[in-house]
Amino acid sequence: MNTRILCFAISGVMLLLGSAQTHAQAVAQGRLLASDAAPQNNFSQSMDIDGDVAVISNSTGTNPYVFERVNGVWTEVARLAPGESTVGYSYAIDVAVSGNTIAVGSSKSSGALPHFGLVYLFEKINGSWIKVARLTAANANTPQDDFGGNIDLSGNRLVAGEGYFNGHGAAYVYVKTAAGWQFESLLIASDHATYDSFGGEVAIEGDRILLRGLRQWQCQPPL
Repeated sequence: MNTRILCFAISGVMLLLGSAQTHAQAVAQGRLLASDAAPQNNFSQSMDIDGDVAVISNSTGTNPYVFERVNGVWTEVARLAPGESTVGYSYAIDVAVSGNTIAVGSSKSSGALPHFGLVYLFEKINGSWIKVARLTAANANTPQDDFGGNIDLSGNRLVAGEGYFNGHGAAYVYVKTAAGWQFESLLIASDHATYDSFGGEVAIEGDRILLRGLRQWQCQPPL
């Protein structure tokens, strides 16, 4: 099965659109620029928005940006630093926001083995975005897992894809409790097969989780 994704981007610029109530047409609400914008910095490599908070990643390995809308104006308010070395990681390869929580996924960089990844959780506390947790795969014992390469948040739940888990892929679900972020369950397709890349894309909304796999993916020899 071949999967094609078409991408369109304007270097260094994000345009926020909203719907006009009268005709449900998209209208511009803001034009976001990185405070340290530079050529080929891949601004908007990954992004998410929830209410008046948007998180946008730059080139992997750099700290993602947080924008907030106050009185109708979008302003950069924070950069999300991991607080530790991320050498060998694709830090901020994916980002997600829900309410006052932001998740930053960091899979291992290409060629860096084993491919155990990380997910950092940030929360807005007393007006500042603070790192509150650092998650690893609950059973990080398989090389090339790429945990954290795809993530999503909804309320107090996080889903993190692991496209190469045991060769077929999986996804981890974490929930925030009074004791902090805890592992809740491991999702594996009932009909999994090698090279499925199940969990290569993830999405969560409330109590529903959507996972994508690439069944029957294989390398074709040249004609």
